[in-house]
Amino acid sequence: MTKDKKLIIRTIAPEKFNNNYIKKNSKVLFIYDTKVNVGEGINKFKENKNTLGLDFSKIKDDDDKKSDENKKIIDSEIKKLLSKAKSYKDVVMCTNKIGLDLVKEKKSSYLYLRVQLRKYESTISPMKKTKKKGKDNSSSNNSLQSLNKKKNKISKKNKSLAHKQAMHKIKNKLKESYNVCEICNKKSIKELNKPIELDKSGRYRKRVKKLRNCQLACDRCLRRCNSIKKYMKYVNKDSDLIKSRYPLLCRKDHSGKSKAERLTKQIRTAIKTQYEVVNQQ
Repeated sequence: MTKDKKLIIRTIAPEKFNNNYIKKNSKVLFIYDTKVNVGEGINKFKENKNTLGLDFSKIKDDDDKKSDENKKIIDSEIKKLLSKAKSYKDVVMCTNKIGLDLVKEKKSSYLYLRVQLRKYESTISPMKKTKKKGKDNSSSNNSLQSLNKKKNKISKKNKSLAHKQAMHKIKNKLKESYNVCEICNKKSIKELNKPIELDKSGRYRKRVKKLRNCQLACDRCLRRCNSIKKYMKYVNKDSDLIKSRYPLLCRKDHSGKSKAERLTKQIRTAIKTQYEVVNQQ
């Protein structure tokens, strides 16, 4: 990262915090909380030069007398992060793990920490503009097209209307995404950990069916997340609050891939492998 480039911290899945992955990505700085375990365990990867532990252990219990002192500790750790980040191409962390130890007893300090880190966090990647072929009959896409046509001509009143419509769509999509993304995450990992069936038995058919259902759930999860991104361009306030509610499963890491995308690929590979094994008999 050059000195002139603004720091952007990407969200990364907890399981990426392992020694092998960190060593392979030597140009990426991995940020972790020294008091919150993550990945395969802090002791297994903390010796790598491209890691940085933020230490909030000296923060006292919340009260007015200690407030300024606690803020200074947080500011000092952020300054340490900014200084080291200059030497790296990308900076990543597991957002929901940083400062987790402060949540219960030191909530004011935690909230202050979140405000400071949010300045640098990037949870939703910008949309890539692509041309669509054919007709799309979905009601959500139609409403989005109508917003696009008016974009360059809208007045302040219409901007406010576009914001309200977009917020309504986003709230609905967020609710939908939580359900399908949870199914994608929990059930996919469960099915992927099961052994491959060796013959065309009832267990084989059940496994393939379950894997296909997981694939559908992950596809739906990604579609909901992508639709949220489309409407974000019409949001003119509280965008940081929306980003904080964005499903972790859909957040892209420094490599530009989300956990949902990786799971979808793994499921497809598992189905293909299962077919190949059975049809070799």
